[in-house]
Amino acid sequence: PQLYEQFVEELQAFPQLPAVYRPHDGEPDLTSEAPVRLVVGFSGAGKTTWAAHAAAHCPQPVTYFDVAGMPAASVPSALARELAARHLSRSEAETLPVASGIDVLRAVHARLDQAGITIAVVVDNVHQLAADDVRMLAGALPTARLVLLAHPRPQHSPLAAHLGITAETLAGWSIDTIAAVFAAEGCVVDYGTAQRVLALTAGLPLYVLNSAQLTRTAYAGNGAAFCDAVQAQTHTAATAQERILQEVFGLLEPRERAVAAILAIAEV
Repeated sequence: PQLYEQFVEELQAFPQLPAVYRPHDGEPDLTSEAPVRLVVGFSGAGKTTWAAHAAAHCPQPVTYFDVAGMPAASVPSALARELAARHLSRSEAETLPVASGIDVLRAVHARLDQAGITIAVVVDNVHQLAADDVRMLAGALPTARLVLLAHPRPQHSPLAAHLGITAETLAGWSIDTIAAVFAAEGCVVDYGTAQRVLALTAGLPLYVLNSAQLTRTAYAGNGAAFCDAVQAQTHTAATAQERILQEVFGLLEPRERAVAAILAIAEV
């Protein structure tokens, strides 16, 4: 019973989806025959939003778990809590052995396996974990469909090799989707301008949305004028996405810039 008290409530859930969800070009399903998948993309690539939308169409029940800011030692127990709260009854939870860490996660998985329940687990921000910790999680959930979301990091290549998988990426938004996003903001873009936006943003949803909003507010809805202004930047070390963020930052009021600067260096 004391152990069950740890499992009475599921604490994590997918972030709320936008009112209009626009799929990636050639968007994949959430799960496949592979037991473990590693989906890699920069911040703003729409990985979590894709997973949240795809979860609604997944044949298995899906548990979302975000490791951001979580000590690595507490991840297995916290994940076990999420799985038990979502999938186990009170009587099943009460019969779990008293354990901690990776052992309690294995125990929860064993209960699910005995009940014939196959689950999908989306683990977000796994780039914040060491490769050995990720491998341990995968080893404790051998029959689950595990989807790992991460930012690009050098350690992902050996991790993928150890897991026997190949890292995947989302293709981003197509030119047609970019045009639809700008049209929704009341902006005018022709095919050539949409191509320029695609080149500047790599089709990353966050940056395309940001571009359309900035075009509406700062360039009177003129997509070509926005692209001209962004491409005129001379900071050679910055990526296209950073140039867009730099443009947004330049439009902030002085006090807003100060707040943004403080948040950028704060560790909370």
